Amino acid sequence: MADDRLAESPHAGDVESLMDSARSAFRTWREIPMTERAFRIGDLQEALLRNRDALVERICSETGKTPVEALHSDLLPTLEMIRYLQKHAAQVLRTRRVATPLIFPSSTSRVEYRPRGVVLVIAPWNNPLQLSLVPAAFALAAGNTVILKPSERTPGTGELIGELFQQAGLVGSEIQIASGGPEAARALIGQRPDMVFFTGGGRNGREVLAAATRHLIPVILELGGKDPMIVFADADRERASRAAIYGSFAHAGQHCVSVKRLYIEAPIYDDFLERVVEQARVLAGTSEWGRVVDGRARATAAEQVRGAIERGGRLLVPADADRAGVEPTIVADVTQAMRLVQEETFAPVLAAARFRTEEEAVEMANDCAFGLNASVWSQDRARCERVVQRLDTGNAYVNNVLINVGNPLLPFGGVKGSGFGRYHGLEGIRAFCVETSVMTSRSRRTAEPNWFPHDERSRGIVEALMDVRYGKMSLWRRVAGWLHLFRRS
Repeated sequence: MADDRLAESPHAGDVESLMDSARSAFRTWREIPMTERAFRIGDLQEALLRNRDALVERICSETGKTPVEALHSDLLPTLEMIRYLQKHAAQVLRTRRVATPLIFPSSTSRVEYRPRGVVLVIAPWNNPLQLSLVPAAFALAAGNTVILKPSERTPGTGELIGELFQQAGLVGSEIQIASGGPEAARALIGQRPDMVFFTGGGRNGREVLAAATRHLIPVILELGGKDPMIVFADADRERASRAAIYGSFAHAGQHCVSVKRLYIEAPIYDDFLERVVEQARVLAGTSEWGRVVDGRARATAAEQVRGAIERGGRLLVPADADRAGVEPTIVADVTQAMRLVQEETFAPVLAAARFRTEEEAVEMANDCAFGLNASVWSQDRARCERVVQRLDTGNAYVNNVLINVGNPLLPFGGVKGSGFGRYHGLEGIRAFCVETSVMTSRSRRTAEPNWFPHDERSRGIVEALMDVRYGKMSLWRRVAGWLHLFRRS
């Protein structure tokens, strides 16, 4: 994702006040039963639906999205995530009983999921509702209080998010909205929150990680992508070509999971590209793909395209090279060494190349610093599953693109330069918790076998335990060994 620009520096007293309020509210919020927390967060659904038109209008004006895209990529997945939390959060966070090995006699074991404290959520501009409200809601459901810093590029959407929480009855300091850019984020991290959840560009992500690491603050980083789409010769070409167009050019290519690299099996390379180019030309004449709002990202994309052309790439659309990166752009015959293939492109640009074998397709897809999402296209499901298992990616879709990020039951996150940590799904709820392991002894002994004194008798017992527990022997001999151990200890 594109890095946010520097905004005004916050006053030290402002961030201190936010943190003090959040810590004070945490003492009360964490004691609210999980079922009640989930119910109160569920009230956000009604607030979202009530404010749907205002949210769509604000999101479109600040991000360049079309209304339909705002509904699909911001409101719909947010509603589904909240519904998931309302139905499942309490169950996911319930204390979990686990088995206890025989080497710990008379003991029981359990795992408790405890909130971390104050979670700082630093959100991006491109999906300003979903990527702000969803991690905040997951953190709240886990019992944390939240300071949410929306992008300074989408202040109006951030304002509306604050109103949504108020309408849902979260009017205290459980959730607070902080304004400002990277300087505000740095100041807030300096207040030592108990966790940081960051979504944004790699450069700012590394800065957040460095600042948090100084205080040993746990971090989840959701960073950018360079997502590959692998199309085999037996794929449904009509469906796959239309998916390539949507995956590449929805929201003007400004989704973190936008398709950026198109790998096509050699026998259908020319035909498939012709289909994609024809659709791209039609799309360019409409307003359905949105618009590029970041001048720096547009300039970077133009440089990448020019570099690719200079090194042998073919610009298929648009006809005017000066419009490359400004409107739907396709560059064919790219190589893995090109910047257009290796660097993040936050604009409507698709790079295409051919492959000849399954092995080559996997190698090309993995030859990249990013690993957020990927898609594989074939009617051979066994091949799809085989390829997916070998891809270096945090997420993958078979015969579809993009929208797997909206599945609330699946954990979402990247590998390599796309970040680390997960949210969504039960893993995503628990990510905002401290997993506390607890063992309880019910023994009535005055001393345990491993306690002092450490004499020959205690050594004999532990060696006999090792033999019975791990040695190769018959079942009857093992049973006899256990009985003898219990008598000795």
